[in-house]
Amino acid sequence: MTAAVLSRSSAPTLPSVNFGPFKLLEAVPWLVFATGLRYLATNWGVIGILLLAFSVYATLIAFVVCVRRMFIVQNVDKALIGWSVPQQFLAAKMLFLRLLALCSLATLLWLPFFKGDDLIAFLVGPDGIAFDTLDVAFFVKPWCAFCAGLAFLMLLQQDRGEKRVCVAALKEFVRRALYLVPALVLMTCFYALFAIVQDFARLHVETAMQGIVSPPLRNSLFFLFVFSFASVKLWANVAILVFFLRLSYADEAQSQTDESLAPAAVPARIRRHR
Repeated sequence: MTAAVLSRSSAPTLPSVNFGPFKLLEAVPWLVFATGLRYLATNWGVIGILLLAFSVYATLIAFVVCVRRMFIVQNVDKALIGWSVPQQFLAAKMLFLRLLALCSLATLLWLPFFKGDDLIAFLVGPDGIAFDTLDVAFFVKPWCAFCAGLAFLMLLQQDRGEKRVCVAALKEFVRRALYLVPALVLMTCFYALFAIVQDFARLHVETAMQGIVSPPLRNSLFFLFVFSFASVKLWANVAILVFFLRLSYADEAQSQTDESLAPAAVPARIRRHR
């Protein structure tokens, strides 16, 4: 992507809303689309694999939209806040291809150790950024958190105009590990607690669906349940990552300030000793 495409522009004007949760709705259409694809994939056999792939792509579009919206609300000076819809699609495609390659590589490395359904554990990582995942292995939730963090860093690297965004994102992760590792731990804990709440709500939704005769109403309740929880999980991911990354930037800026002031203080001490 050329520098012209990633050129900075003024922050777009956001719709004026009075009810806070309305600010979270920008990514909802893509989560609804992803939910529909996931539902169809369960009944379409081999074609379901393709539908699941498109579902992950739609989820990543929602992730890009969510990050962009969060940066606008937080007044973060990044070029991606000026990305057009086609540019956001390209960014989601970039995330999809690189995360797919990473998950496929991790799956190949896991082959000698897998048991039963554990084989798909790494492949559900990008999907777990927003949706509930199967607890097929003990590392599923930490892996989903890592995929979310890496996707976030890859967006930032593309914002800077980096060519090898995945490699640059991994280097950035290592450089800021002191803050990003706690962020991933917090996200993993959030996933575990959120899954308990979601399972509790799922029981009540299933009970309510059994008492509804109309299929359209049952399906509407199911879709409302799935993408509502997906929206909360998606925004929680982005909020945690933005918070910890801002702490990292603030600490880095403070360190640079201290280093710039240190040389000026040394001659003063020398003069006092003289």
